[in-house]
Amino acid sequence: MAHAAALRLRTKDPVLVDRLLANYRQAELAARDRAMLDFAVKLTQTPQDCDQRDVDRLRQAGYSDEDILHITELTAIFNYNGRLANGLGLVANQQYHGLGRAPQASE
Repeated sequence: MAHAAALRLRTKDPVLVDRLLANYRQAELAARDRAMLDFAVKLTQTPQDCDQRDVDRLRQAGYSDEDILHITELTAIFNYNGRLANGLGLVANQQYHGLGRAPQASE
């Protein structure tokens, strides 16, 4: 939930974020973004199947070696954090569910 809230705040597009959460393959995305998400999902679900061809696909999509390192690191960190939270029974607090969904009141 925290990552979705952060993405809603960053993109200002809660509908897109909800579509990404439900099934990113059905969201309107650039081919480059889809390649990144395909890699992140593969690394998450079947890391033993990742190989040089996956890295090559990211390069073909326009990612530099530094970008690929960051994508891999962030995927690993998100997976670690999710497993840690699940293992400890942690849940997002209620504020996160609303972040980025409604206009903020001006101060």
